[in-house]
Amino acid sequence: MTEKGERRESRCRRVGHRWILTQSAKFLLVTVFLSGVVTKSVAEISSPPMIIVGSLATEGGLEVTSGVLQFAFIPEEGTRTVKVDAKVGTFEKNMNFHVYVPMETVPLNPGTEGIRLGVGLTYTLQVHYDGEPIADVQIDSPITASAGEVFGPLNYTVSPKGAAFSVSDDLSFGFVSVGESAPKNFQINNVGTEDIVGVAHILKAIHFTIQDQSVVEGRLPIELMPGESMTVQVRFSPVSRSDSLNDTFRVETGIGDVDRSLSGYSAGPEESATMTPIPTATPTMDFDENDDTKVNSLDLIFFLGTVKSGNSDHSILFSFSQHWMQE
Repeated sequence: MTEKGERRESRCRRVGHRWILTQSAKFLLVTVFLSGVVTKSVAEISSPPMIIVGSLATEGGLEVTSGVLQFAFIPEEGTRTVKVDAKVGTFEKNMNFHVYVPMETVPLNPGTEGIRLGVGLTYTLQVHYDGEPIADVQIDSPITASAGEVFGPLNYTVSPKGAAFSVSDDLSFGFVSVGESAPKNFQINNVGTEDIVGVAHILKAIHFTIQDQSVVEGRLPIELMPGESMTVQVRFSPVSRSDSLNDTFRVETGIGDVDRSLSGYSAGPEESATMTPIPTATPTMDFDENDDTKVNSLDLIFFLGTVKSGNSDHSILFSFSQHWMQE
């Protein structure tokens, strides 16, 4: 294996999982990364943060979008334990938590021990969900803190305490002609230990509607005891011809909201043939050195290493993010 190949394999192994990210996930990572590098003088963080992303699910594979997920970095010597709570919610399919761990070059400034990791220092990682330890943290420990390191997507199996619920994946209806309709179902599950009370509705409700006799002014009441589930039928009935019709199915509860996308199209073959294609940019920045002409998640990981090495200026950050968001 060549030296370049060994370097690529090593970095992929450190991340541990293949990345499949959509536009909002890309925006999330680029925004936080840029804020950590470009505005570091304002935030007084001298190095880009460590980024960890992943998903929480029950033993049955149901998504968990609530609860307290905490990462504790215990130093081998000299400094205090750094504890950081992840943001848990609905962000992307297969990604419902993220955490950004502040970093600082050593020696740590007074007052920042226990708040930021020291670059180059070694820590043992512990992860807890709702106070219960997660046995397999899926990151090799001890870990040497490295600025701009990215880990994920990680997949943790948890048992929620208190109120928690899950909603099945986005619905894509495919082609349906104007004047016709097609049904598909969402599944809502109470995965916690308390009752769930809320409503489900569709934001615009022009081409997509909830089909249930209990719907009042477009809103479907939800009442689920622990372990219970309910099926919500959504019907796609396009009222105009288009190659892209979209809406949002939202579940609102006292512990938070969950959104799922609805999509379909109603343009006939002859109409689709005459539509003007949307121009796309041709990326020219290939950071993973595989000559695939694609700027993707793997390029981001290698790009972080480029910035960490100091062999670039801030202009390349914005150029990279522009190319990546166009993919």
